[in-house]
Amino acid sequence: MVVGMNRKIPLFFIFTLLVLSSVHIDITFAQYPEPTQFGLPEGAKARLGKGWISEAVYSPDSSLLAVACSTGIWLYDAETHQERVLLTIHIDELNSGLWRGVNSVSWSADGTLLASGNVDGTIHLWDVATTTLKDTFIGHKWSVSSVSWSADGRFLASGSADGAVHLWDVATATPEMTFAGHMSSVDSISLNAKGTLLASSGFHEPVLVWDVTTGTQKANLTGWGGSQCVSLNADGTMLATGGSDYKLLLWDITTDTPTLRTTLIGYKKGRATSWSAVKSLSWSANSTMLASGRGDGTVRVWDVTTATPTLKTTLIEQTDDSVESLSWNVDGTMLASASRNSVSLWDVKTGTQKTILTEHINSVNSVSLNADGTLLASAHWDAPVCVWNVTDAKQIATYMVPVEDRISTDGVQSVALNANGTILAGGGFNGRVILWNVKTATHITTLIGHTGRVYSVSFSSDGTLLASGSWDGRICLWDVKTATQIASLTEHTDRVYSVSFSADGTLLVSGSGDGTLRLWDVKTATQITTLIPVPRTRIVSSVSLNADSTMLASGSWDGRVCLWDVKTATQIATDIPRTSTVHSVSLNTEGTMLASGSAGNKVRLWDIKSGVVTPNAILTGHTGSVKSVSWSTDGTFLASGSEDGTVLLWDVDTLQHLKTDN
Repeated sequence: MVVGMNRKIPLFFIFTLLVLSSVHIDITFAQYPEPTQFGLPEGAKARLGKGWISEAVYSPDSSLLAVACSTGIWLYDAETHQERVLLTIHIDELNSGLWRGVNSVSWSADGTLLASGNVDGTIHLWDVATTTLKDTFIGHKWSVSSVSWSADGRFLASGSADGAVHLWDVATATPEMTFAGHMSSVDSISLNAKGTLLASSGFHEPVLVWDVTTGTQKANLTGWGGSQCVSLNADGTMLATGGSDYKLLLWDITTDTPTLRTTLIGYKKGRATSWSAVKSLSWSANSTMLASGRGDGTVRVWDVTTATPTLKTTLIEQTDDSVESLSWNVDGTMLASASRNSVSLWDVKTGTQKTILTEHINSVNSVSLNADGTLLASAHWDAPVCVWNVTDAKQIATYMVPVEDRISTDGVQSVALNANGTILAGGGFNGRVILWNVKTATHITTLIGHTGRVYSVSFSSDGTLLASGSWDGRICLWDVKTATQIASLTEHTDRVYSVSFSADGTLLVSGSGDGTLRLWDVKTATQITTLIPVPRTRIVSSVSLNADSTMLASGSWDGRVCLWDVKTATQIATDIPRTSTVHSVSLNTEGTMLASGSAGNKVRLWDIKSGVVTPNAILTGHTGSVKSVSWSTDGTFLASGSEDGTVLLWDVDTLQHLKTDN
């Protein structure tokens, strides 16, 4: 759908229609928890994961918590911690590559409206009671990093990666004022309660303070390191700034020339890194307490009622994830801290974590289904591997990379389940392949043989062999039972991005950055032939065989999908339309349908008949590049994993009537 400023579409109404229609299609739809159904695009039957987080903010009465993330805005009941709704939009096919989620949210003072600053440069205004999109503000050229309401609800301030700070007239959805002074991205803005003062800053920018009533610059606080966050207290008498130089500064701005009141201690001095940076700040409603969040996952609460502020408590996240945002409830008893993958709710008085909102997961790099389609594994950029029960869309367990096998991230690049779903393999960023026991979620062993990132892993159908393709240009064949390397295939001259076994385990196919596909005899560990797409492509990113190994599909970074006759080693269907960068391809078992995932946030379906490939449907439910697609063995559903941090399960029967892109 195309979203206009005056078109209001109740999300709960869309959700109701999807549920009612799904009852006639697949009885398993009713088994999925309600939150997995919120805001689903047409043809999808469930969403696994909720998207990675940018910000979490309490409503003015503290009854709701709004979580801005890559999929939209999740609203939680602040008391029960249950999901209420997902505020999201599904843009039509022509524009589906633009909207990529939400960076920032801000409530109007009466709690009836919610503003979101979006990655595509727009600002959305939502009616909370009806969960409808009320308006869209267009004016920024690049991503909107931060939004903030005035207390009277008349104005909304926004800061953007384009370096502009706008003050919008909410009634007319037009900029009332533009504050020019930043040369690069504005990452954080803050209005005082009356809307008379505005502070703005960015990673490579000074802190600027503006007099909103006159539109003039009140102060330029330079020479204090890159300030990643700013926060004005309610009456505009104090300004807190935090930056990449580990410093948390408190300024008195009651005079024409702001003065540094104090540098709050509690952070150790060290090399300025994302780990040491002060990433988020939030004042309590009565301005007596200030909370600060750091890149190392710690939250500190400061008592600022005295001339010399004191550290009241330190809250430590269960993970080391950077604290990206902080928000107080109205009476200052609870504090919400958000990282990329979770939101923690803290009892400030006792310093205890009351609950943690989970299943907000970072970018999905890879997905894998077991043979009967009941289990799905997802690999993530900076989070543990997840295994999901497909029948009820619930997360079964998470699988941590052992400490000794980590580099700078806990995530893995690629993942594969063996056929019966008992063993899970993950290809690491440091060249190691980790094996886990799925049932016990324990580490079995680590396979060491590659010298660079493992882009792809694949089990043979009987589970005795594992193939891995790597940045080092090699393919390793492993004996799973003995955890030993039995062969190293070195004919590729560049990175190996994809490997896949044939169903009978006799054949292995690989795709590489050298622009070729290669077929291998598994028993002898020798190359059978080399396939070169015509016209020549630079990088073959993905390969997939059908069940009887007669047909092979490949996808390339230049946007091309190719189909091959394996027996004759020839390219067929050379007229398949080129798309954006293809990250993943998957043939169904019969070889009658091909799915591709691409950089345009789209999943494409193609019909294959007698070697002729025709477009079937375009699926536009993701808000980030689609990195991985995988058919169930019976061909009844397709799984797609995206940079938006979610996996969508698509029902094939309902996809047949979707619009075809010609």
